[in-house]
Amino acid sequence: FIDGVYVEVNAISDTGNRLYEPATGYPVAIVQFEAVKRLFPPEMIGYLQGKYDDVDRISMFYKSKMSIVHAHFAVGDAVLPAFRPDHILIYNNNKKYRINDCVIAVTTNALSDGSFQMLLHPDLVNNAEDSLRRLHKNVANH
Repeated sequence: FIDGVYVEVNAISDTGNRLYEPATGYPVAIVQFEAVKRLFPPEMIGYLQGKYDDVDRISMFYKSKMSIVHAHFAVGDAVLPAFRPDHILIYNNNKKYRINDCVIAVTTNALSDGSFQMLLHPDLVNNAEDSLRRLHKNVANH
């Protein structure tokens, strides 16, 4: 979710993903550009495709959500544009988890054969399940 706009993507937990944004320490998920481009105004599209020469045209609202992530992959290193969403929702086993503290890095490369468009950091999945356990514990204690 960004400013009330959202997209739905299929995601898998990537146990090899150890990316954290240095500025916030938030875990980083990786998403395909095509899956999220409708979240953003036209002036953000170049940035999300790794073209940083139009950054001056981007509004302060979106600049405050922008980030750069240095990723290390088996095939080499990459610098990926990233953003901090208002939150993400993870649906797993008929449960819904809301995650507020995360960063989404954007790649123009395909992540799969089309079966998924996002690689979730394992901490996002673990934190979601821990939050739900704490909520159930708090409800049971009242």
